[in-house]
Amino acid sequence: MPRPPPNLFVTGVTLYRLGAIEQAGYPGHADSAFYFNVAQNIHAGLGTTTDYVWEFLSSPQSLPQYAFGYWLPLPSVLMSLALHFHNSLAAALGVNVIMSVLLASGTYFLAVA
Repeated sequence: MPRPPPNLFVTGVTLYRLGAIEQAGYPGHADSAFYFNVAQNIHAGLGTTTDYVWEFLSSPQSLPQYAFGYWLPLPSVLMSLALHFHNSLAAALGVNVIMSVLLASGTYFLAVA
């Protein structure tokens, strides 16, 4: 059975996201800021450190490990590699767009296989 062609809508959304990257500001106070901050620290040679004090102070006593101790290192490492080409938020966000397209494409092709 032949595979259907890529979805034009997905291609359009991806192109829009890549174009909108230049208008993005700093991600703020959330997971995206955490990953970007770690990527900046890796790029600067500081390792996988964070600049957040509150993450150690906001841990519930019922958890043996604070929530931010369980993070996915690959996005930060890939964003730090992109920062070697262009040291900006736009470069880091470009990695996220590419990763989401690869994940969606892989899921699509596994579903139709």
